[in-house]
Amino acid sequence: MWVRVTALLVGLLAVAQRIEGTQPQSRGLPDEVAADVVEAGGYVSYDGAPDLTGPASNGPPHFTPDDVTRDDVFEEDHAARLPAGAQIMRHWDGAGQEIWEYPVGTRVVHRFFLKTVPTETLFEIRVVEKLADGRWAFGAYDSDDATLRLRRVMLHDVFDVDLPRGRVRVEMDRLHPESCRVCHNNHSPQAYQYQDAEHVGPCEFGPANPSVLTHWASLYAARYGYWPFAN
Repeated sequence: MWVRVTALLVGLLAVAQRIEGTQPQSRGLPDEVAADVVEAGGYVSYDGAPDLTGPASNGPPHFTPDDVTRDDVFEEDHAARLPAGAQIMRHWDGAGQEIWEYPVGTRVVHRFFLKTVPTETLFEIRVVEKLADGRWAFGAYDSDDATLRLRRVMLHDVFDVDLPRGRVRVEMDRLHPESCRVCHNNHSPQAYQYQDAEHVGPCEFGPANPSVLTHWASLYAARYGYWPFAN
């Protein structure tokens, strides 16, 4: 009996240590951001990589009528900014793989809009930020007029939306607040450069997306007066 109890306590302690060693992926991000954070915060837009498009929800959303697609409902854009005067360092490992070292404070955003009429409506902002402890923090913010609030729990949404094609019913699970890091670690073409899932970073804002270097960098230089890559 005591052997079984001791084994159980040892197992629980091991689980507790693993839980204690993993922090919430949004730790370090603000609880709220302004709806105009991209425009007011000096972000520069970049093109997403088509084959790396992230999920709009936690599992496939369901639309009524059945012939409605994600592209009928959502519009998306991406933007990024660096701390003032900072640059991204590029180098290559022994296998010839390109690695980017992002300065602390690098922030990448992914916005979702509903294609409502007569104008689009902001639906959600996802934020990825490089923190001083080496982690990338992830957070999804739900739109609420002028302020967006960090999502703490996964929500099930059912709502009607007026689109150019007419009224559509949407049923979906909002992205789980702890799922970003795992998905990025599993699907990022640059996952090899991160030490573990807790430190994995952005998928589309990296060397696998050449438009960041060829297009975003030029726009950034035009706006801020310096090239955002150190080499």
